[in-house]
Amino acid sequence: MINITIRTLTNHSRYQSEGIHVFCTLVGLLQTILYQAIVLLLPALALEACADLPLYISVALIGSVGTVYTTIGGFKSVIWTDAFQTVIVFVGIFANVIKGRDH
Repeated sequence: MINITIRTLTNHSRYQSEGIHVFCTLVGLLQTILYQAIVLLLPALALEACADLPLYISVALIGSVGTVYTTIGGFKSVIWTDAFQTVIVFVGIFANVIKGRDH
């Protein structure tokens, strides 16, 4: 059994209250929304000041660049994982062929 502790499950089992569970979930959601707003707004303000772009265009541009960058990074990691897995599979196949040939 994997021993993983999830914050919302821990709060739910610790306090045995659905109200506390909902409150903690809403606080976590609010924290995530505010964090994302800051992460998008601060670089957008810098871009607005440097490039004389309207704020809404700066926010859209920063969000788009971040999304594309994350997507490309995800594709690269999948490609590297698939390549490594292919090497492992071929090593296993060749090891079985060599081992089978000896018998």
